[in-house]
Amino acid sequence: MIKIGITGSTGILGKSLIKHIKKYPKYELLKFKGNILNKKKIEAWIKKNQFKIIIHLAALVPTNKSKKNYNLAKNVNLIGTKNLVNAIKYYQLKKTFFFFSSTSHVYLFNKKKINENFQTKGISKYGKTKLLAERLLLKNTNFYNFCIGRI
Repeated sequence: MIKIGITGSTGILGKSLIKHIKKYPKYELLKFKGNILNKKKIEAWIKKNQFKIIIHLAALVPTNKSKKNYNLAKNVNLIGTKNLVNAIKYYQLKKTFFFFSSTSHVYLFNKKKINENFQTKGISKYGKTKLLAERLLLKNTNFYNFCIGRI
């Protein structure tokens, strides 16, 4: 049985992904229930489960909420990600695959179809928080395998 940890399981992506993964009996899906900013709870969840895969979907998403409360958005989207990364490093889960759900809001506005080579800056406060989290992940590449999905 392959253990998969998921944050953000109550959001649109989380619910859809859980519904899909449940079709495959070789996966054990364990949801993080709690505040992503609670380091002790994150650490306990990581330590207890020793995941092979972690799917990080937890975020403060609506751009209007991120704009109104940038500090909260930055905390949830950056510090929450940092809490997960630090727990993975601390418990030396070097073979854990980590998926980070980002956004196309990390790119500058462009009338052309965007691609991964476009300049990143963040077209919204939400995009800026996700870009900061991406940069955090890129600094920690020697600790785990990861993928950034810009949705």
